[in-house]
Amino acid sequence: MKCLFISLLIVATAPIALTARAAPVCSIDHAVLQGDGVKVVFIKGFDLLRGIAHATTAQKAALSKPGAPVVLTPGQSLFLPGIHSSCVVKIADVHGTVELAVTTELSLPNSQPRTFHNVIPVQRQHQ
Repeated sequence: MKCLFISLLIVATAPIALTARAAPVCSIDHAVLQGDGVKVVFIKGFDLLRGIAHATTAQKAALSKPGAPVVLTPGQSLFLPGIHSSCVVKIADVHGTVELAVTTELSLPNSQPRTFHNVIPVQRQHQ
């Protein structure tokens, strides 16, 4: 009887596990290829400061709108500052695939600073 209950529990919760999604890294919801660059889309409600090294006029306009997507081009860095953390996002070639490389610096009071590295997959535009 106990085995049957556990089996039913696994079957009942399997769809939840299959549809689970990783938490956003640095408030980035997803990224999509756009021309030579990558469009970075933020989670709803994201309205923090953002900066791009060597930003173009179009990028500066997008950065001035809280939560608006930003198109990052190769060689540029997107900087997302926070109170105790910051993120630097760059376009990277990972085994022949375009991805976003994210470096997060975390400096909490009374603890050693920590650095985390993540890769965010970049979706291809649907035709």
